[in-house]
Amino acid sequence: EPIYENIYDGIFSNIDEIKLRYHDISIFTADRSLDEWFKIFERASRTSKIVIAFFHEDSEAFQNIDRISAGGVRIFTKTAERGCWFFIIPKRREDCQSYVVTHKRYFFPELPAGYELIQAGKKLQGIDLGILSDDIGENISEMNLMINEYTAIYWTWKNAPKTEYIGFAHYRRFFAYPNSSRDGEFNLGKMNRHILTMDEAKSILRDCDILVGIPTSNFTTFEYDCREFEKSDQNNYFRGSRIYRRWFEKLHPDYLESLNNVESTNLLITNSIFFTRWSLFAEYCDWIFSFLIPAAREYATNDRTMRYKGERAFMVWILHNNLRLKFLPILLNRSNMHESFGAENFARLDRILT
Repeated sequence: EPIYENIYDGIFSNIDEIKLRYHDISIFTADRSLDEWFKIFERASRTSKIVIAFFHEDSEAFQNIDRISAGGVRIFTKTAERGCWFFIIPKRREDCQSYVVTHKRYFFPELPAGYELIQAGKKLQGIDLGILSDDIGENISEMNLMINEYTAIYWTWKNAPKTEYIGFAHYRRFFAYPNSSRDGEFNLGKMNRHILTMDEAKSILRDCDILVGIPTSNFTTFEYDCREFEKSDQNNYFRGSRIYRRWFEKLHPDYLESLNNVESTNLLITNSIFFTRWSLFAEYCDWIFSFLIPAAREYATNDRTMRYKGERAFMVWILHNNLRLKFLPILLNRSNMHESFGAENFARLDRILT
């Protein structure tokens, strides 16, 4: 089903202005060299379902259409005056995978197809949980005490098979389908029947960019972090914050306004749980690890300062790139309780956002 936006809703002078927004159709009309067209198609195929381009009959691209069609795309044509319209449909993978990050043995329900457990920080633990782990291939497993689940996210980005859709869950937290009443009352033994399935995730992502949990809204991010560090050393937190901000400003000054907005808000998207397209996930990883890794290495302290900063940066990236969100309820996997968010929480969130 289409994303319901007028195809002329945005007119851009170049493809970089689109940023990371996903569209049903992108239309290109200006003449370009063949190399420029290849770059356009590679970029647009990650942000559009269909790419439409007009080639003048005397252009280099028109004369080399066979080379373009060999690049992993399907092409349909429509002849026009002095040229031809080309409808270019990238060949896409339709598979979906969600990684469940854990650092210890835990009770897991029977998970729906497409979920896979991954052990985070294995290089530091000296235990083998007998599941996928973040210490093989290109990895930063040794940084787990500082950035927690981000070592598993990094490993997935660098090593996992590239699926069309990618998600992350937590050993205690999973997405539930909104307002789901499958099988009546929640029962821990039937938790898998309440967890979001891959097909449901893909269906929702047809008209949004990313699935996230419902934000908390009790206090500002700064106040939240200070509360967390009352049990430890706030001096370390402030030192880490200065290091983090310095690296952030150095590498991404164009994101500073969004950073300041997030740090002053009382909405937090927590726990690094999400579903999105792999292309968007790769853009996010390339951005966040560019500053999170050097900041954490300079900080060199085994507490959660940099992990919390990474969690906030997720919101910064979403806000700056104007991504379309879908908020989903979260199930809490515990042996004697669960948490889910119903319609009243969606209504409350709507009041906060408006």
